[in-house]
Amino acid sequence: MMSSRKRPVVINLLRIIFAAVFIFSGFVKAVDPWGTAIKLGEYFSVFGMEWLSGARMFLSIFLSSVELLLGLLLLFNIRVKTVSFFVSAFMLIFTVITLISAVTDPVSDCGCFGEAVKLTNWQTFYKNIVLLPLSVIMFLSLVRENKKRKCNTDIIFVVLLAGISVYPAIDSYRHLPKIDFLPFKTGTNIRQGMAIPEGASAGDYKTLLTYRNIETDQLHDFTLEDTTWYDNTVWEFVDSRSEEIEKGYTPEIGDFSVFSGSRNITADILNDQGEVYLFVFQNPLDIKKTDAERIKKTIDFALRSSDRMIYVTSSSVNNAVLARYGIDIEGYNMDATTIKMLLRAHDGLVVLNKGTILAKWNIRDIPDFGNSVSAAAFIIQEKRLNTQINFIVYLSLSVLLLLILYYRSCRRN
Repeated sequence: MMSSRKRPVVINLLRIIFAAVFIFSGFVKAVDPWGTAIKLGEYFSVFGMEWLSGARMFLSIFLSSVELLLGLLLLFNIRVKTVSFFVSAFMLIFTVITLISAVTDPVSDCGCFGEAVKLTNWQTFYKNIVLLPLSVIMFLSLVRENKKRKCNTDIIFVVLLAGISVYPAIDSYRHLPKIDFLPFKTGTNIRQGMAIPEGASAGDYKTLLTYRNIETDQLHDFTLEDTTWYDNTVWEFVDSRSEEIEKGYTPEIGDFSVFSGSRNITADILNDQGEVYLFVFQNPLDIKKTDAERIKKTIDFALRSSDRMIYVTSSSVNNAVLARYGIDIEGYNMDATTIKMLLRAHDGLVVLNKGTILAKWNIRDIPDFGNSVSAAAFIIQEKRLNTQINFIVYLSLSVLLLLILYYRSCRRN
């Protein structure tokens, strides 16, 4: 039997590699539980598992936390036999899933690394096909180790690391992601994000027309230059589509459109010289009384500053519902996908200044602006306070993790 003191260097190297992969993958998904839930919903839809849609957020938080926990346990060398088994099981399951996804291509991006790193389904499968055998080698090597005794305090470390693992997902769900990988991050100028540089290629496309042969019932694609399809006694039109020949410049922000009925008022919003308080509601019908009180206080502050207030929603504009809470602001429509990228929360507030995103809040975190002269002045003060709070939190976590390392080092000696 192999002694744990004589563990091969290559196995420890594999342990560190898998720890890094699982920590990174789990963390980037944990800080964006809404995005992970959306991606799970896409998979449930294409695989006919809509009955699981109601559990998307729970599964998002659970899976990302488990992945992060496995990585941390590997990093700190805690219960590695059991952990390496689950790592191999994860790799096997997701290798099969990514193979199916690569062949069928139901979703363009697997979401394995959240919004931080985009991989195609085939790229993800190739990654997994390399990591899977390595995870099996690591497991088979670790399981043969002859560990004379188990440390009774390991369970304490597992619980501590489980708490650390679930914290980012819960915090990001209740508030907003601490790290925003999306195009609408704070400080982004939306107009610049949508702009295409002068001289940049718009791409080259060709139009294909699909016709059915009336006699043979076979489908055939024609280009616009091919006039064979003119003969309507032989060909019957079925469909048309565009295919990309040469990829053009893709702006960071693909769409940000605000509509009042059929009227596009996006330019009015982005060119407004004052601060624009943009409330984001998934559905005005869902607004709670406690949230309405925060909204009303913000509206009163904006009125004193002569700033503009609007709300956007992907559902029906319903001012009557808001009026029952004494909320009187203009309502407009926005694409559901854009709303989900703009704000990773069910409802909230985005403050714009000349098209630049100054700040974003989950609806439960909308602050009392008090006697501030402007939202911008308040945001500067809030950033200073948040920096101090985040420093204390991260310092505490760092000290805790160092204590774990120190204790385990003492235990080995």
